[in-house]
Amino acid sequence: MSNSVLKKAVLSFLLLVLPAALSGIGLPGSAGTAGSGRAEASSPQAAQEAPLRFGVLYLLSPKELYERWTPFAEYLSRKAGRKVDLVVPRNFDHLVELARSGQLDLLFVNPYVYILLKKEIGIEAVAAQVAYGNTFAPSHLIVRKDSGIKTLDDLRGKKIAFVSHLASSGYVVPRAYLMSQGIDVDREMKVVFTKNLPGTLLSVLNREVDVAGMCGVNYANLSRRINTEGVEILRTTEVSPRLPLVVRKGMDRALVAKIKTAAIGLKTDPEAGPTLKALDFDGFDPITDAEYDGIRKLARQTGLPH
Repeated sequence: MSNSVLKKAVLSFLLLVLPAALSGIGLPGSAGTAGSGRAEASSPQAAQEAPLRFGVLYLLSPKELYERWTPFAEYLSRKAGRKVDLVVPRNFDHLVELARSGQLDLLFVNPYVYILLKKEIGIEAVAAQVAYGNTFAPSHLIVRKDSGIKTLDDLRGKKIAFVSHLASSGYVVPRAYLMSQGIDVDREMKVVFTKNLPGTLLSVLNREVDVAGMCGVNYANLSRRINTEGVEILRTTEVSPRLPLVVRKGMDRALVAKIKTAAIGLKTDPEAGPTLKALDFDGFDPITDAEYDGIRKLARQTGLPH
């Protein structure tokens, strides 16, 4: 057979066979094709079964946060019938960023972050942390015993530490208290944000700052791990609601009800002992949005976003 005849035979074969073969092949990830990963992921059933992403407030080291919250995520998975994946953010701002971009379904946040995200993206509080038998907590102003600081007037011109500009009992409340006493924190003091709770307390102990504003519950918890004999509470300010457990806007109401029931039932569930031990607080109680109006008022009165 001549070369020209052979080429014509091969070409005819390809023209007959390739269209039929290609008709059963889809581009990788193209919608509607058999075996397409994207088509499977976008199906209603797959979306319904996707794990819930649970972001927690950055209060401790990532290792400590995983140890504290993984048992609770697993507990919610069992009670709600939906897998819950724990998400530990890099810091306060990262948690807010994840929530704003729709990457979280559940959050454990402080009251100030809650009111900001409630206004921006419509999150819903379903329960509030109970610590030391209460859903409310005071804020403390902490100084070294040998600092010579005895009155609020002694704080003028001094350096003060807060954990974050997004902290509630660790920034909004003590800042508002000082301003109510005639001390303009932003103008009369030098403000330092430590970005983690242990660092806030240690900054006073190590004489890096003169005073720190801290949540009373967090101070009590840290005092069990850090020797606080060298510091004292200069003032205790008004209380604020405890940290809420929240869900994203638009979550299925039946699923919200399961999550709320599971969280509130944690205190009385005989099987929840290991979970409560890991959390290191008493559990959760019901909460309403109106109970956070006090934080909104303080933020508004002191010129903070609200």
